[in-house]
Amino acid sequence: MTGVDRSPQAGLDEVTPVKKTALERMPWLPPLLAVAASLVAFMACWLHEPLWDVFGVPHIEPGYMDTTAVLSASDASAAGADPYSKPNRFDPMGRPHVYGPWWLELHRLGLARADRVWLGTGLMLLSAGVMAWWLRPRTWRATGVAVLLMASPPVILAFERGNNDLVIFMMLAGAGWFLMKNAAWRTGLAAGVVWLAAALKFYPLVAVLALVAQGGRKRFTGWGAAVVAGFVVVAWIYRTDIARALTVLPAPESLTVYGIKVIAIGWNKLNPMEYWFLGGLLVGGLHWVVLTCRDRRTLPDELAGAFIAGATSWVLCYILNTNYGYRALLLLLPAGAWLRMAQRKEPAGVFRTEVWALAGVLVLFWLRAAHTHMDLIASLTQFRVVSFTLGLENGMALGISLFLVVAGLRWGWNRWRATAAPEARGR
Repeated sequence: MTGVDRSPQAGLDEVTPVKKTALERMPWLPPLLAVAASLVAFMACWLHEPLWDVFGVPHIEPGYMDTTAVLSASDASAAGADPYSKPNRFDPMGRPHVYGPWWLELHRLGLARADRVWLGTGLMLLSAGVMAWWLRPRTWRATGVAVLLMASPPVILAFERGNNDLVIFMMLAGAGWFLMKNAAWRTGLAAGVVWLAAALKFYPLVAVLALVAQGGRKRFTGWGAAVVAGFVVVAWIYRTDIARALTVLPAPESLTVYGIKVIAIGWNKLNPMEYWFLGGLLVGGLHWVVLTCRDRRTLPDELAGAFIAGATSWVLCYILNTNYGYRALLLLLPAGAWLRMAQRKEPAGVFRTEVWALAGVLVLFWLRAAHTHMDLIASLTQFRVVSFTLGLENGMALGISLFLVVAGLRWGWNRWRATAAPEARGR
């Protein structure tokens, strides 16, 4: 039998266990708090309707109206009616179908307009969980940022509408997760998810660049080509439906959309206060110009797939002027990468691009709430602050679009160089 050394010296040689912090003992707590914050904000608005205006959400009764639009189009298709017609008699607001044709098959799954509430609620809960999983805060400070992101006006608006961009967000986040590991089968799954997302809502096709850029290897490029080819096949088979959907696609000409055309719209509509608008535009854009000039960081490879998928989708919609308020959800994918980078320890004096990028995203998200208070602001400030605020918001939207392009190109270029053939590097 082996004895136990109980001498004082033996006690000195033992390693004293380090007491874990609350967050180390409960790593699930920060994501749970972020989910709870978004759901509490949403429910508070339902219970006290004036809060919709506080969050900048133009509430439409009875709620989940974008979920209703998709289900109504499917009901119309099931009844043999034309879902692309104006007005669509199956939709409470008479809206035609403006998405890919596969949404019209929901009735084959037994779904109808009567399923609006449980389907919209389930979509909200599931997407909130995916958002928190992707942001994944590990410190109290990061938890605060995640709470502000998930309880922000764009997210609450997406929940209130039950918009199918929530589905696209989850799919792109899933594709990014598959790309975190360098395995052929994971790449194939990511390619399949991107293809399905593109077939459902068109614009995610540009997320194929995440496949191509993720390493520059032949299989990534091959999978990217396969996704594009698969989308072309679907587009050809359903060319009539897609053409009709594109003809009724909303093309908003207002200041409520994030889009490059909004700058010209604001300049014309805010006359004679256009110089205040220009001032806000320059201030918002300057934030991202400084970051672009100072940015010397490169994206961690395991985060780049979702980053590029979200960034390219956002930029395309920004150029097309179809970024409604809820489409800022796409920016949660780059924001999640920045938040994880911000939680890593860095030497003192290092310029933390990701910290300032997160600050810019938060400003952009929460400026959205000002839209429902413009009349009040104008009555107090003679419209100058309104013009400046709208300019600042659009400067932030333009600036982050350019920054994402530069950051993505920089990372992609570095990855292609790093993964070049050994014989090419040796020449």
